[in-house]
Amino acid sequence: RSAWLEPRSFLNDYGFFIRTPPLYSFPPEVFAAQKMVAVRARTAGRDYYDLFRLLSEYRFSRRQLLPHARVYSKSLFGFMPFDEKTFFASVAEKAAKADPKELAVADAFIPAPIRPNWLQLKKEVALMVKSLR
Repeated sequence: RSAWLEPRSFLNDYGFFIRTPPLYSFPPEVFAAQKMVAVRARTAGRDYYDLFRLLSEYRFSRRQLLPHARVYSKSLFGFMPFDEKTFFASVAEKAAKADPKELAVADAFIPAPIRPNWLQLKKEVALMVKSLR
């Protein structure tokens, strides 16, 4: 299953009409699972930001996400053990412990008006992952 995304330029918020073509993408549950694996493996603000947006906009279950996380983890992060029983707890724990200063490196790629408070965002991500059922 795939998804078509209709991106919207942030410049539209400033009165510019920017038409962007639709993009072929992974379905949201695959993308969310990939971002969880990435959060567990590294501290990159883009992963936290993307995961926050996905978990805010869609309702996922652990059962939906786990098969995709398993495949992605084994294919790209095979050096990390993958335990289905502790996966979500380990993602939440990593998010809670992330250094906001490391996450803020992504600020250079996020327009100032929509830059997140990284301390707050990482806490929200940890809570959202913990609350998945």
